[in-house]
Amino acid sequence: MENLNVTNLFEPQVNKDLRCCHAITGDAPASKQCANWFNCGSCEYDQMLQDTAETIEPVQARAGISKAA
Repeated sequence: MENLNVTNLFEPQVNKDLRCCHAITGDAPASKQCANWFNCGSCEYDQMLQDTAETIEPVQARAGISKAA
């Protein structure tokens, strides 16, 4: 069995799948890569998506449009 040092788990790894969390959920293009090592709190792209959702959802609610539509 390979001996793994816990600190190695947090170091960048070559060929690691760093797809953006939003790409995984379908809210961003599937090829979108995470540039912040999943630190979404400091991500400009994450903030842009949150700002867009806060703007669009109230408008859709007033218009009677559901997300499922």
